[in-house]
Amino acid sequence: MLYKDRKFSAWLHKAEYFVKLFWHKTPDDVITVAEDMRKSYCRDLSEYIEKGMRGNTLSQIKEAREIKEEVPKIKESAKTKSHTRKEIDWWD
Repeated sequence: MLYKDRKFSAWLHKAEYFVKLFWHKTPDDVITVAEDMRKSYCRDLSEYIEKGMRGNTLSQIKEAREIKEEVPKIKESAKTKSHTRKEIDWWD
């Protein structure tokens, strides 16, 4: 029973976070959300929120794919990048 309570609590926290972010969106952001809802085949906002909490909206899938493509490039550039003395002093 404790596991179910934790799972519900985590779900509730995600829903609260998502809704708080939604209400602070600009009109352009709302249009973008509406387009993402349509492309993700959501019937209404509640279905979009559910998909968003699971990371299954079209924009989330696309973003995850882009991140996966960039990770090897970033790792490779980190291996070859050297810092100047000025950059090193700045971090100290």
